[in-house]
Amino acid sequence: MCVVRNNPYRSSKSSLPSSSPICYSRLFISGLEKFGEKKKMSNTPGAAAPSSSKSKATGNSQAPEKRKPLFQKELQHMMYGFGDEQNPLPETVALVEDIVVEYVTDLTHKAQEIGTKRGRLLVDDFLYLIRKDLPKLNRCRELLAMQEELKQARKAFDVDEEKITSLD
Repeated sequence: MCVVRNNPYRSSKSSLPSSSPICYSRLFISGLEKFGEKKKMSNTPGAAAPSSSKSKATGNSQAPEKRKPLFQKELQHMMYGFGDEQNPLPETVALVEDIVVEYVTDLTHKAQEIGTKRGRLLVDDFLYLIRKDLPKLNRCRELLAMQEELKQARKAFDVDEEKITSLD
């Protein structure tokens, strides 16, 4: 089951009618199949060892380790927000979760390698790693600025509360 919607990116000069539907789940899965083919090619003998913790833990890149789903609901909501159906296929959500967990794990390991040179891990290590991906970098900077703003607001609120209790 998939959501069928009109493609807003199809040009008017296309040979297909403008109302021809697309299925986001199937398009996504076909793209992920291509991603999987690239991963298999990188796991061929003589190639560099994969950085995935799954293949290191099991010794076999074909047998995925069983782990508890971490972000199933959140990913379903995000996928719906990006045009998939409200209840996407569980296999699709599991695959997206595997990709997200692998990306975050690899990014964390790279940041840890950078941080060990200095002796500790900093937020700047992550910003350094995503410096070439401007949308991610800008979003991280925005979230860090909001975090600092909230921290200052909480600090101001706590001080006012302490003054009020001391006046009584």
